[in-house]
Amino acid sequence: MRLAVGLFMVYKSSIYNVIEKHDGVEYLINTLSQSIVKLLPNEASRIKELLKKPVPTDCKEKKYIDVLLRNDFLVPINKNELAWLKYLYTKKWFDTTHQNIVFLPTLKCNFSCPYCFEMEKSLDIDEARLELFIEYLRNITKTIDVLNISFFGGEPLIKIHEIEHILEELLRLSTIRDCKVYTHITTNAYLLNSELIKSLFVKYGMKSIQITFDGDKKHHDTRRVLSDRSPTFDTILTNTKKLIEVVRKYALNDREIVIRLNYDDEDIEDIKRFLELFSNEEKKHFYIYFRKIYNTKKWKSGNSKIKNLHVLYSLANSKGFKILKQGRSNFTYCECDGGRNQLTILPDLSVWKCANDISYQSAKIGFIEKDASLVIDEYQLMQWNSKNPFDDVTCSQCCYLPICLGGCPLNWLKNKKRNCFYNKGSIYDVLK
Repeated sequence: MRLAVGLFMVYKSSIYNVIEKHDGVEYLINTLSQSIVKLLPNEASRIKELLKKPVPTDCKEKKYIDVLLRNDFLVPINKNELAWLKYLYTKKWFDTTHQNIVFLPTLKCNFSCPYCFEMEKSLDIDEARLELFIEYLRNITKTIDVLNISFFGGEPLIKIHEIEHILEELLRLSTIRDCKVYTHITTNAYLLNSELIKSLFVKYGMKSIQITFDGDKKHHDTRRVLSDRSPTFDTILTNTKKLIEVVRKYALNDREIVIRLNYDDEDIEDIKRFLELFSNEEKKHFYIYFRKIYNTKKWKSGNSKIKNLHVLYSLANSKGFKILKQGRSNFTYCECDGGRNQLTILPDLSVWKCANDISYQSAKIGFIEKDASLVIDEYQLMQWNSKNPFDDVTCSQCCYLPICLGGCPLNWLKNKKRNCFYNKGSIYDVLK
């Protein structure tokens, strides 16, 4: 396990090394540094031996060692990687220089998806609360370096005028504050049109957008339907292509379009039909990733014919799609994982750590006061830090910990259970 370098330094194999084999090719992956090295057949055995006992016998093996060191597959013998990861996670949790906000201007939606987790549908922001929220943004941009605000719902585009009012003020603030502002939106895209796309991305400089499809047209139009059960696939596809065209036309190369492709009981041929709907030119301008539809109070997920995410990512790669890199180098599991710097704000200006289940009142940690100040229940916030995976024997010994970080905070708080990392065996696909 040790290697003498010079007179003083010795090294060991990282506890976060993983070897995966895909399509007959082996890859060495480090989940902390997120480095990936392809192992050639004539070199793989010796590199594995060097990881166990890193003592080179010739100049070629010294080069192997150099690569392993540079990419943190080998680390100093005295480095406590678990303690280092815990420090990075804790530092992120208590960071006061960045503020990440998921803002829901409405819980209303023009869709009626059977698996929707949002039970409350009536909350809607009014003019007074809108101005109060904007005042809150004015206040916090005086003291932070970076603001990320993501519009969510419900369907956020139902409140597009309110969103544009917020974006207008953020655009002004970004010119007078020493604070970088990045805006994002997750939408079903049914209400998108060319003028709105230009407003969001050209005028207001929105950084990213995520749009969801539920497989191919046949499956999508049985699940992602309007409130009157009308189909939506064709409209969303048309609007997505309009979005891609605007990004291409205005050379908005720093903007990110993300397509989330849900699947449930689809087979691989259904996914192929969806992927074939985009031209090679269109594929250059967006990222794609895949998710199994999960169980909710109203939905029981089907028995999927697709058992391995790698099959989907390999297919998308073979057809020239860009895969969304999902490794979490920011040391959070999700937008709910963090302290005061990770907040979800509802239309009534109540403040939550997670809005996936607003019947779970322990997820509510505060509110924006009438003077636009933020009031936080610190004890409630502390409960979210109890998810800490570093004291958990199973988590602390897991090579996937730098990416999983103990899993969903809401699931831990509600059930005291950890949902183990869903991409085990397919790290290569989401990190490369």
